[in-house]
Amino acid sequence: MIQEKNGLLVIKGTKFYYVLMFLATVGFLIGCVFLIINGLKFNSKYSLFYLGGGILFTPFYLYLTLWSLPGFIPGKVLFKIIPSESTE
Repeated sequence: MIQEKNGLLVIKGTKFYYVLMFLATVGFLIGCVFLIINGLKFNSKYSLFYLGGGILFTPFYLYLTLWSLPGFIPGKVLFKIIPSESTE
């Protein structure tokens, strides 16, 4: 959502953005846990790939989740843009 306040353009997140980011980050983490659990069962010839992929990607998606958490605060300003004259 874009608002103008005191000559500044203020960009805030929308509910659609919050739902989309929540589903993506939580979905990736659930997927990694699923891969680790199925990899530990060793009932497939791909179990080591499942286990390796789950262990490899869990820290990456956990990192993305922790970095995106401040953006989930309702009403938080994500960006402030100061319009100015072109210097060209």
